Amino acid sequence: MIVDEESPMTKTGVVEWAVRARTLPGESICGDRCLVMEVWEGVLVAVIDGIGHGVEAAKASEAAVRSIEANAATRSFSSLLQQCHMDLQKTRGVVLSLAFLDSQRTMTWMGIGNVEGRLVRRRAQYAAKYAEKSESLLLRTGVIGGETEQLPAFYPRGVALIRGDFLVMATDGIKGDFESFIDLEAAPKAIAENLITTRSRNNDDALVFVGRYIG
Repeated sequence: MIVDEESPMTKTGVVEWAVRARTLPGESICGDRCLVMEVWEGVLVAVIDGIGHGVEAAKASEAAVRSIEANAATRSFSSLLQQCHMDLQKTRGVVLSLAFLDSQRTMTWMGIGNVEGRLVRRRAQYAAKYAEKSESLLLRTGVIGGETEQLPAFYPRGVALIRGDFLVMATDGIKGDFESFIDLEAAPKAIAENLITTRSRNNDDALVFVGRYIG
């Protein structure tokens, strides 16, 4: 499912999720996009931020969505991103983060640029199994497409999941302290609405994906 400005809470495979976005005031279109789709016996989530804002940023992020959607059958993040990088050479380029969640209670995720990700552990169980309440996505500096000749290095990382864990991914139009404003007792839709309302910056487009693992 390609998500533009807003989605209701939706169930896709092993994830219940919602997305909210806000267009930079003065612009006619948001340059951030989200793609959620069932693939590889799991769910692939892509949160994409077109460089800059406005129409050209939206064109770049839409091109990234089309490329990922068309090539998602591959089980390789490397192949998927290499093709995306080629497809976006005539655009401004994008930064993006990807996550793949499967029914075996594992997630693989990676990011190029500054689309942040947090895995927030279910309150009732994280203390018994994990040292930390949450984990942050490791981000690598770079841009996909645009004038960049070579795809930046990236390092997909696998983590274990517990039923009820939350995955939150946000473009840089969302303030970096958003984790402190996540209510784990709320539904993904309510969390996304709260973050886009209270943590959006006034100088950029903003998009936040909130997914609850139900596998």
